[in-house]
Amino acid sequence: MTWNKIKIYAAAALLWSTECWAGQLSARVEPQKIQYGETVQLEVSYEGENSGVLQPHFEVLNDDFAVYSTSTSMQTQYANGVSQQRRVWSLTLMPQREGKVTIPAITAGNYQTVPLNIEVLPSGSSSVQSGAVQSSTGTSVAAQNADFWVDMTVDEKKPYVQQEINGTLVIYDNKNIQFTQDPIFENADDWEIKQLDEPVITNKNGQRIIKIKYAFFPQKSGNLTLPRITVKGYYVERKTGDLSRSVNGLLQLFEINFDVTDLVAQQKPIMLKTKPIAIEVKPIPSDYGQDWWLPSAAVSLRARWADPRPVFKVGEAVTREITLSASGVAENQLPVLEFAENEAWKQYPENPVISSTVKNGEVVSTAVTRVVYIPQRGGEQSLPEVKLRWYNVKTHHIEKAMISAEKMYIGGATGVSHTAAVPTMTPTDAPDAVVEAVKNRLENKPDNQQEQKQQKRDIWLIAAVIFGAFLCGAICNYLFLRRKITDTGENYSEDFVRDIEKNLHRSDYRALRDSLLRWGEQMYTDAYINNLNDLSVQIKAPEFTEQMQLLNRNLYAGGAEKPDGKVILKYVKNRQKAKSNPKKPPLPDLYK
Repeated sequence: MTWNKIKIYAAAALLWSTECWAGQLSARVEPQKIQYGETVQLEVSYEGENSGVLQPHFEVLNDDFAVYSTSTSMQTQYANGVSQQRRVWSLTLMPQREGKVTIPAITAGNYQTVPLNIEVLPSGSSSVQSGAVQSSTGTSVAAQNADFWVDMTVDEKKPYVQQEINGTLVIYDNKNIQFTQDPIFENADDWEIKQLDEPVITNKNGQRIIKIKYAFFPQKSGNLTLPRITVKGYYVERKTGDLSRSVNGLLQLFEINFDVTDLVAQQKPIMLKTKPIAIEVKPIPSDYGQDWWLPSAAVSLRARWADPRPVFKVGEAVTREITLSASGVAENQLPVLEFAENEAWKQYPENPVISSTVKNGEVVSTAVTRVVYIPQRGGEQSLPEVKLRWYNVKTHHIEKAMISAEKMYIGGATGVSHTAAVPTMTPTDAPDAVVEAVKNRLENKPDNQQEQKQQKRDIWLIAAVIFGAFLCGAICNYLFLRRKITDTGENYSEDFVRDIEKNLHRSDYRALRDSLLRWGEQMYTDAYINNLNDLSVQIKAPEFTEQMQLLNRNLYAGGAEKPDGKVILKYVKNRQKAKSNPKKPPLPDLYK
C-alpha cells in the first residue's frame, strides 16, 4: 500500500467519524392526505450525541395547526465502543384550514428539518376517492365514503331582525365518535341561540346520524353569517401488525378469546366545523312605528280573574292574570304590557313570569302578568282594553292582539252620590220596586228593624268563626315555622347564599332572582316576600334597592347595565350574620 492510499483511507475514516458525531435531525408525517377535522402524526427524530439537552422549536406549527399531544422517547446504542443516541418527538397535529398545508422546518440547536406538505380535503370528502359524484339522495359518493362530516341547514335565509330561524345540525359518523363537549358556536355575538330538542340518533347501514335542532334569532339587521358550529371528539383506532397477529394466533391455540390489538389502540382526536351560511337580515319595516318590535308567527292575549267569581266593591282589591304568548319569539324579546290609566281603577301590575317551550318545532314564549285592580267608583264601570301590536312574519302584515274592555258593576260608592251610583234603568228594564231594592242595599238599609237585628247577629257570628279559624291557623303556622327555622332555617339560608354567589358569577339573573326571594323568605319569616321590591323594603338600604331595580330591568326590560354583585352580597351576608348572632343589634350601623 502506497503512502498516498494510506492518506486517502485516513481522510475517509476521519470524515466518517465526524459525520457520526455530528448528528442528524429529520422529520416525517403520516398520512399525507386527510379530510378537514382529522389529525396527522408528525415524527421528528435526532441521531447523535447530547440528545438529552436538545429541544426542537415547535412554536412554528401554531399558525396552521392545533397541537393536541406531544410525546418523546430516547434510545442509546453502542457500536465498536462508540455510543449512538436516537431521540424521537411524536406530535398529533390538526390542520386549521383546507387545501395544501405546509409543515414548516423544525429547528433544534444547529439542526433543521426539511418542510413537509400535506393535503387537507374539505369536510365530508373521502381521502380515498377523487371527485364528487352526486347520489340519488343528494349526498356525494365521496362524502358517503368519508369517515365523518357535519352539515347545517336552515329554513330561512332572509328573515327580519329577531325573527326565528330554525336550523338542523347533522353529524354523520362512521367511526363511532366519542364527543368530548357540546357543540360550540363561533362569533355568536349578534345572535340569540336556543336548542329546540334533545339530539335524535339513528343508524342506517352501519352509519350513525345525529340531528340537533336549533333556533337562531338575529339581533341586528344587515348581511350576517350564521354562527359556525364546531364539534370536537375522538375515535379509537386499533393498530394491527405482525406482532399483534402472532400473539392473537398464539392465544387462540390455548383457546383464549382475547384481542391484543385493543392494548395498542390509539385515541384519534377530531374536530368538525359547519360551512358558513350567509343570512340577509331585513330591518324593522318603516311603517311599523315606534311600538315594541315583535316579529312572530302567532300572538295571543288572554285574561282570567284569579277568583273565578270575583266580587267587585269599592276599595277592595281583585287580581287578574294577563297571559301573553308568542310563537317564534325568544324570552327576552317579549314586551312589557302597558295598561291605560283609568280614574275608576287603581292598577298595580307585578313583574311578569316569563317561560318558553317548544311546540311544533318553534319556540313559544309566554309572559304571565298579575295585575291587582282596586275599584275607586261604584256603579257600572269599564275595565280598559289591553292591546299589543305585532308583525306577522307569515303574512307580512301588522296585526293587533287585544283583550277587549270589560264592563262590571261595582258595589258601594266613593266620591259620588249614592243616587249617581245606581245604574240607569228604563221602566222596561226593571220596575220601581227593583230600583228601590238596589238603593236600600247600597245604603245598608234593611226593610225592617227585625231584619236589621238578624243581619247584625249573623255578621257577629261569621266574624267570630273567621277570627277563631284565623287564630287557630296562626298558632299552628307559628309552631310549624318556628320548628322549621330552628331545625333547618340556618342551613337553608346558607345554601341560598351560595346559590346567590353562583348565579351572580354566571350572570344568570332569573336564577339569581329566585335565590334572592327564597333567601328573603327564610330571613324575613314575618313578611310577605313576593318580589324583589318586597325584599328591598325589608333590607331598607337605597344602595340595595338600586341593585334590585337594575336586576328587574335586566330581567324584564332588556337593561344593559349589570347589577353590582359585591353590593348585593354585602347586604345579604350582613343580614345573614345578624340573623345568626342574636346578641348583635338587628340592623348594623351601615343601615342607619
